[in-house]
Amino acid sequence: MFPKKILAVVYTRRVEAPAVAIRLKEWASARGIECCALPFSEELPSEPDSDSLAISLGGDGTFLRCAKLVAPYSTPVLGVNVGSLGFLTQISSNEMNKALDQVISGEFRIEERMRLQVKADKQLATALNEVVLSRADVDDFTEVDLYWNSEWISRYPGDGVMIATPSGSTAYSLAAYGPILFPGVNSILVTPLNVHALGLRPLVLPANAQLNAEMHYPGQLLADGIKMAKLSANDKIEISRSDLPTRIVIPKSHPSFFQLLSDKLGWGVRPQ
Repeated sequence: MFPKKILAVVYTRRVEAPAVAIRLKEWASARGIECCALPFSEELPSEPDSDSLAISLGGDGTFLRCAKLVAPYSTPVLGVNVGSLGFLTQISSNEMNKALDQVISGEFRIEERMRLQVKADKQLATALNEVVLSRADVDDFTEVDLYWNSEWISRYPGDGVMIATPSGSTAYSLAAYGPILFPGVNSILVTPLNVHALGLRPLVLPANAQLNAEMHYPGQLLADGIKMAKLSANDKIEISRSDLPTRIVIPKSHPSFFQLLSDKLGWGVRPQ
C-alpha cells in the first residue's frame, strides 16, 4: 500500500493550517498510516523514502520547502493549498481527503519535475523553480556574463538574470515577462531582469545545458527565493540540471495544466 508513511510540512503562520494538519492526522490514523507533521522551518526528523508521501500544507513557498527537503530521497510530494495563489499546490484543503483517498486507491500518477543544481564556491544547492543572480540591493546595478559550457551567450547588465525550470516559468520568471513552458518540456529558461539592453530577451535552452556565470559587480545568489550567498565581482557560478527531480503526486481529480492557467492566472477567455 502507498503510502506507508506521511510526512507533512506545515506553514503554521496560516491560521487554518494547524487544523488541516489535525484533519490529515485523523485521516491517516483511521487507515493505520503513520503521520508526522513538521513546522515549515524545521529539518527532517528522519530520512523518508519512495514509499513515503510528503505533503505540503501551505502555499507555493511551503511546497518548494517541502520538495527541497525530500528531493534527495525520491519521496513523492502532494501539495495542499492553504495559501493564496497555489499554482504548485493545486489541491484545496477541502479536497484533501478526497485526493488522499484516490492516492491510496492507486488513482494517481507521478510527474517528475526537473530541478536545477547551482554551485558557487563551496556552496551547493538545488531549486525547483529558479536560480537568480541579482544585484546586491535595490539601488545597485550588476552585470552577469553567461556561458553555455565555454561559449559566451551574453552579458546581462541591469538587475541580474534568472535561470528557471518549466515549473518556474509560471512563477518569478513570468512576472519578469518570461514565456510559459509546459511542465513536461525538457528545457532551461534564461530570463533577464530589467536588463539595460533592448536586444536581450528570454532564451530557452536544452535541459542538458551546462551554464556558467561570472559576476562583474557584487550581487547575490538566490535559489527558489532563498538567499544562498553574497557574490563578489569575478565570482563564478555553475548551473545545470540536477540529478534529483521533484516527484509530484497527481491525483485523478487533479485539474489539467491549462485549467490551472485559467483558474489561477486568468489565462485567456473560455468560449461560451
